[in-house]
Amino acid sequence: MTSSISIFHSEKGGVGKSICCKAFIYKLMFENKNFIVIDADQSNADIHREFLGIKLNIDDEKSDDIEIHQFDLGEQNGWWDLYNLMNKNKNKNTHIVISMPAQIEFSMLEQRKEFKKALDSLGYKLNMIWMLSEAIDSIQLLKHTSINNNDLIDKLIIVKNGFFADENEFLDWQNSNIRKDLLQNENNSEVFLPELNKRLKRALKPIKKPFAQALASDRLDFSERMGLEAWLDDAITAFSSIT
Repeated sequence: MTSSISIFHSEKGGVGKSICCKAFIYKLMFENKNFIVIDADQSNADIHREFLGIKLNIDDEKSDDIEIHQFDLGEQNGWWDLYNLMNKNKNKNTHIVISMPAQIEFSMLEQRKEFKKALDSLGYKLNMIWMLSEAIDSIQLLKHTSINNNDLIDKLIIVKNGFFADENEFLDWQNSNIRKDLLQNENNSEVFLPELNKRLKRALKPIKKPFAQALASDRLDFSERMGLEAWLDDAITAFSSIT
């Protein structure tokens, strides 16, 4: 059985990595997958705060908690903690989900040789989920990251975040050479994730729980629950290539 690592990345803050990562974790929970979560954002560890102490099965209080860690991947020790976790869970068909901090590319470059050795020797596949805004620098950063990590990445999923623009308004990306080059690889894809409804975002903010728990609570009204379910269906479809 092959284990995998899914990295939510963008090299910038405020582009939707956290909410996208939360939606992917919902997908894994919905599909009853075996997974572990790592929050590598030392400045705003909202993934860790939200998932700490949360049950894998919301209908069973005796079920195990979601396994979640905080690793500082800006430091070598954090990467070594990751490699040990990978070794512990090899051959278990485990999804390791990592929410990356901004400005982590230099550390990734420093660890590139060891990371590749860990991936290859332990039999992991690496998925990189890149959060794209409509800004030109988001495309340039993607270009550098994809070149630097080309031989590490098994699948690259570029997420056009509907918070920034409608699907057909990512014009710089649509007309870029890097898009053409990347999508020639059949393992790479682009998806669109619609913006979460503003009323729904306001309703979710005080709940401070993962999406599955928010849906199971009585703090969303009927329309808000329907809206969240529809948005999560879109997210599951967007990440369908990651199995």
